Amino acid sequence: MDSVSPNKSAQSQNTSSSNSTPATPSSRSVAEFNAAMQPHQVGAEIGSSFPITNEKQAADDVLIQNPNSQESYWVSKGAAADAATAAALGTPLSPPESKPLTDSLDAANHFVDNYQNMRDANTIGADKYFHCKANCEAAQIGGVGEGIAETISNGREWVDMNIKGDTQEASRADQQANHHGREQGKTNPDKPCVELCQPFRPNGLDPQY
Repeated sequence: MDSVSPNKSAQSQNTSSSNSTPATPSSRSVAEFNAAMQPHQVGAEIGSSFPITNEKQAADDVLIQNPNSQESYWVSKGAAADAATAAALGTPLSPPESKPLTDSLDAANHFVDNYQNMRDANTIGADKYFHCKANCEAAQIGGVGEGIAETISNGREWVDMNIKGDTQEASRADQQANHHGREQGKTNPDKPCVELCQPFRPNGLDPQY
């Protein structure tokens, strides 16, 4: 009995089908894929596509979208509600400027003022209180002030230990006051540092301080 040959036409069709090149994806599908693969952008969840005009200064700063000016900008958490309302109503609003130089100078001035007050007060045990207060007031300025406070405090402790000969225990106690001041100032930007540094206030210190 003669063997039956496969249908050449069907075989040719199957071969052609298996070796065919996949269809080129459309430009729209490529664009959608690329968009999906982009890293998440801050503010995207509220539809932000405007350029950001300033830098974030604190961890809890809020990004405001202003469709009227076609821009986005960071504001402090406390000012976010007013800034968002102004943006929504189209009220003219200048975005806050990043002012690291001014903030740095203000932070340094807090240390100068507190050092002078410590000398004027001339009260035993008051140094840690004024250390705390200087760090607190600097940190209340924002991220730049906090960084300046830490740098000045660390530098001073290095000098005290390596040049003045203070013990590690004394330096550790000073750094505890410094750290307390920065943390309290950062988390309580509107509260007087006189109150926030109360744990380090010595007996007999003049009430003006």
